[in-house]
Amino acid sequence: MTSDATRARLLGRTLADLAETPDELLAALRAAGTSESSTAAALRPVAETLARALDEGSPTLALSLAQRLAVEPARDARLIALRVLRRPLAADPERAWQLLRRIGREADDPALQPALADLLARGVLAERFRWAELEQLVYSDRAHERALVGAAIARIPAVLPRAARASWDPAPALALIGELIGDADPLVRRSLARALRVAARQDPGVAGAWLAAEAELAAEGPDANRAVVVRQALTALPDRPAAAIRVRIAGVRRRPGPPSTSRAAAIANRFGLAAHADRAISQQGERFLGRGA
Repeated sequence: MTSDATRARLLGRTLADLAETPDELLAALRAAGTSESSTAAALRPVAETLARALDEGSPTLALSLAQRLAVEPARDARLIALRVLRRPLAADPERAWQLLRRIGREADDPALQPALADLLARGVLAERFRWAELEQLVYSDRAHERALVGAAIARIPAVLPRAARASWDPAPALALIGELIGDADPLVRRSLARALRVAARQDPGVAGAWLAAEAELAAEGPDANRAVVVRQALTALPDRPAAAIRVRIAGVRRRPGPPSTSRAAAIANRFGLAAHADRAISQQGERFLGRGA
């Protein structure tokens, strides 16, 4: 009997043979019975087999296929598109990044967040100036985009070469998280807490001092949105500093409907930055198409 993993790899090889004819590839994907209910784990061997085959050819082909798959409404096509995009992100970073940002702008499906975060982390590490583009996400009017900030930061140590992980400095990441903490959206709060736990494991001293300062702000507010993120991050700190911070925010609890108190929200509301996001992403897409993708 053929195992699910074997069937997935066979499907991946079939899709690789159809990479130059995306419509036929999509027909084969639909015929295989993958659908909106497909999980990232189930599709991983399909996407990995297809991506490895494409790695042997031109990154332009992979980029073109990712572009075609990315506009499909079905989750399976978009999940595969994100895996296919990994090599073009290294070989043709400008066009790949533009496509990645367009996918991220519309991808409010939580199942896509891990793959998007992985690519954003890889892009930032490959070209440090991309950090400024990641910073733009803190002003997005879409919660799933703001959540990508924390998700990408949490992914950075995992995609670093093993030898470089110990020397990763979380300070720039903490500065960026500092712009978003206080966000009222639960998806954003969870992503920030996850990123803070990663930072705390990397450098407990720096992260602990940062969390203590944020706890003071939360207590003084009182700022429940800030407090819940700090509280969720404390599990990664040593017991003694975590206990002291936990006591400081013990009485700060969320009630229904508190507005965002983040610096990013205040700046976006004051200057209307979120209104420019769709225009900026649209212009990225126009540049992408104009360069022959």
